[in-house]
Amino acid sequence: MTVTHPRRKSETYNLTNIRSTPYPNTLLDVILTLPETQARIVSLIVRETLGWSGDTPGTRRAIVRLSYREIKERIGRNSSSVISVAVEELVSRGIVETLDGSNRVLLSAADRQRLRAPLWFRIARMYVEVSEPLSSCG
Repeated sequence: MTVTHPRRKSETYNLTNIRSTPYPNTLLDVILTLPETQARIVSLIVRETLGWSGDTPGTRRAIVRLSYREIKERIGRNSSSVISVAVEELVSRGIVETLDGSNRVLLSAADRQRLRAPLWFRIARMYVEVSEPLSSCG
């Protein structure tokens, strides 16, 4: 696939062999309004889910297991409480969902704290699922 600038048709990028992560436009619009720590957490979850192909062609991983320590290291933060507050805000805004090992959604910080294990994270489905086939959009 080649992407062309509308005014400079001769200037293109060859994306044929690039390894990339699809970032849904609706989610990108939201992330632009988030505080930095929240935006970094969302980007990490996107990278670790949508950045990996699923078992079936055309699918992407939907969920990832992350500890707060791993999140801190990956996004360059030192405080678990900063991560906890950011996750709480992302969950309360419906951007990110947290789950336990039995796939039960954890809605409150208290539920997440009681778990005492790495959480499973996913981007809320409203940001990643297409309601109609792309070929019929338009």
